[in-house]
Amino acid sequence: PSLYDFLPKTGFIVPVSCAAPTINSVTTDAFSATIEWTENGSATAWQYKLGDNAWTDITTPSPYTISGLTPNTQYSLQLRSVCGVDNQSFASITYFTTNIACAQVVDARITHTSSTAVAIEWSIDNSVGGTSTEVEVSYKEAEATDWITTTATNNNFIFTGLTEGTAYNFRITNICGADTASAV
Repeated sequence: PSLYDFLPKTGFIVPVSCAAPTINSVTTDAFSATIEWTENGSATAWQYKLGDNAWTDITTPSPYTISGLTPNTQYSLQLRSVCGVDNQSFASITYFTTNIACAQVVDARITHTSSTAVAIEWSIDNSVGGTSTEVEVSYKEAEATDWITTTATNNNFIFTGLTEGTAYNFRITNICGADTASAV
C-alpha cells in the first residue's frame, strides 16, 4: 500500500460564485424607499440591511419597497445576493434620506355661500411632521377639466366670480416642498 491509501478520503465541492448586486437607484417618499438593483450573477434571493439592524430577506426580484420608515431621516442601506448558506456577496453601502412628511389638510368645510361666491375654511394637521410652505386653493366647474388655482395666506379662502346655478369642485392642497403635497 502506498502512503496515499492511509489518508482520509474526503470530497470537496467548489462553491458557486456569488456576484454582488449593483444598486441602481433608491426612490423615497416620506415613509418608504424602493430599491432597484441589477443581479450580476445567478442569485434568486437577496437581503437588505438598514444601519445596524438585522438582515431582512427579499424573495422577489428588483424592485423592492421597504416600508415603515421615518420621514426626513437618513438611512444607510446594504444589499447582498444570497447564493446559498454562507455564500453571499455584498453591494457597497448606499445612503438615502426619506422625504419630509406633508402636513394634512383636514376639516375642509363651506362656511358661507352666495349666488356668486363660496367661502371655505380648513385646518392643517401637523401630527405627521412636516410643515407647509404654501396652500394652493383651486376650483373648476364640475364638468370642466382645468382647475383655476391660486394661493391662500390663511386657512380660509373666498372663491368669487362664480356663475349662479353652476356646480363646482373645490380643492385645497398643502404644499410642503418641491415634490410633496397633501390635498383634500
